[in-house]
Amino acid sequence: MRMYRYLFFRIYRWGLRVHGPEDVPAFNAILGLSSLAVMNVFNILMAAELASGRGRPIEISKFITIVVGTAFLLLHFVYLVRGGRVEQICKEFEDQPPTTTATFFTWAYPLASFVFFFALPMFRQ
Repeated sequence: MRMYRYLFFRIYRWGLRVHGPEDVPAFNAILGLSSLAVMNVFNILMAAELASGRGRPIEISKFITIVVGTAFLLLHFVYLVRGGRVEQICKEFEDQPPTTTATFFTWAYPLASFVFFFALPMFRQ
């Protein structure tokens, strides 16, 4: 979970630096992480569909998508923001120089999530 907190920290700090505190960088960071989490849930469903050899795609309603997205938003809020956690996370990572592994994860996780999200549907026949 340390790497996940680090990813939150990097997104939070980027938003703070680019847009300032009036743009609510903590919410933007959890919104970004929640979007990635929802994409990865769908990635797992699409991969399972491909592995099972189903002839037709899995139908997922907008309601289910909204419920899953809201659940991830709430979970991220509780784990990363509520109770002054943002300040704790910032203190945890602020004075540490980014390692190669951390930088790789910061870029690879979102990039892989997007690539799989848009590439997996192309394998459906």
